[in-house]
Amino acid sequence: MKNEDLLERIGQIDSKFIEEAEAPSNIKRLNIYKKYFKQVAAIASMFVIVFFGISNIMTNDFDGFIIAAYAAEDENQFLSPSYIEHAVATELKPSVEVLLPKYSPMMSSVPGFPLHFGAVSDEVDIKISVDGGTILNWDSLISEHNADEVIDQNKTWYWAPYSYDIDEISEHSVITVSAFDSGKLIAKQELYIDLVDGFYRATVSEIIVY
Repeated sequence: MKNEDLLERIGQIDSKFIEEAEAPSNIKRLNIYKKYFKQVAAIASMFVIVFFGISNIMTNDFDGFIIAAYAAEDENQFLSPSYIEHAVATELKPSVEVLLPKYSPMMSSVPGFPLHFGAVSDEVDIKISVDGGTILNWDSLISEHNADEVIDQNKTWYWAPYSYDIDEISEHSVITVSAFDSGKLIAKQELYIDLVDGFYRATVSEIIVY
């Protein structure tokens, strides 16, 4: 067959056969696009999850509390204004027990064991609540602390081993120290005060960050 005849016959092929011949490659190309799109979408979703997860961690990054008490030099140390004036407050650490001075409401001229509560960062608010005994504020007068109030972190607070409405001495107390950022609870730590063999001892828990 001459070349001219072959070209003429090729030219007479119906266009629908050409479209059918091309269809498989078009479908294959479309499947590749779909697969590529799914991969891109999956990567984008993972990026969003990681980004917001990191943002949340950074938002809840808490530097820590500062909880301090006045430790006794020995078991014969009595709690008095003179001792508090010259002693240095000891920052409490988890699982480290600190001996507190001897205290008696009838014999001491201070309202209770002096304590300091605060946070490393000045940008958070601190609230304290107590289960067992009483938290006292001693300015010109002695008053019972309201657990719903944000405390002044520069003041000295006092824990008394008794309650005004209960005529008994507390042998175990849990003071919960909570940190708030814009009204949202972001962390808390507990202070434990226990009467052991006639002496009060204090320690703190690990910090819980939300």
